[in-house]
Amino acid sequence: MKLPHEIRLLPLLLVFLAPAAFAQMTLPEPTQAQKQALQQRWAKADTNQDGYIDRAEADALNPISKNFDVLDADRDGRLSQAEMKNSVLDRLRAADTNQNGDIDRAEADASLPRVARAFDRLDLNADGKLSVEEVQQVASRFAGRRQGQR
Repeated sequence: MKLPHEIRLLPLLLVFLAPAAFAQMTLPEPTQAQKQALQQRWAKADTNQDGYIDRAEADALNPISKNFDVLDADRDGRLSQAEMKNSVLDRLRAADTNQNGDIDRAEADASLPRVARAFDRLDLNADGKLSVEEVQQVASRFAGRRQGQR
């Protein structure tokens, strides 16, 4: 399955999602294998192994590079895992305008254009809305394929 570049970064971002990703929804705990694969992706991006993604490291990650200043909430010139997690959570919560715990097509169209373009591929059960579980499933499958390509 070919996914837009922003969607392909979801495994890296979702590794840091806490159990409550949307206000009223719980996120299933990733498996140990998923956590390990996603941590390996963070470690690969963190080329100097200091636990952060700095601007130079982000330059290799196009969507992160483009949004570096927005993601760098504390303006220290580097991205922490917490900043990445909080950014994803904030974007998902903001997109869920009706606060029902899912992203429907109209919500995706309004605030997540790349997600909207991949909506049908992400909507695994074809119910017209994206749950955190669906996004996590796609991200986990992609992370597993990426790990197998090494």
